[in-house]
Amino acid sequence: MGNKSRIIVEKYIDSDADKGGLIDYKFFCFDGKCSYLYVIVDRDLGNNGGLGIFSRDFEKVEAYRVDERKPEREILKPENYEQMLAVAEKLSEDFPHVRVDLYDVEQKVIFGELTFYDGSGYMKFNPDSFDFELGKTFDVTSFYKK
Repeated sequence: MGNKSRIIVEKYIDSDADKGGLIDYKFFCFDGKCSYLYVIVDRDLGNNGGLGIFSRDFEKVEAYRVDERKPEREILKPENYEQMLAVAEKLSEDFPHVRVDLYDVEQKVIFGELTFYDGSGYMKFNPDSFDFELGKTFDVTSFYKK
């Protein structure tokens, strides 16, 4: 390939600020199974968006990240949530842990990124017990030598 320069351009995804902007769905997957997800709404360049935490079944979790603001709007389950969940779990099946970021644009699932070290594990939650609930979903026994 040599030393050729490359430019990568992503397609612009339009969004409606009145509906929460470009809503980011971040699926926390362990061995191909989602346990929780973040949903981020109302992002404003330079400011945090509202971050809600949901169970795999899209039930609101009564916990929040202390470094993010809580969402000010009700976050509704997308009509194609089951498809999004299936995509996240398929993309994550070869990894002990990965966060799969997706978008729902006009009922079309769009891939964002895979994140292997979300915040390097330094996120703080309120209540602190949620950190342990999330940690219970990560089975590390396969890393031990037998």
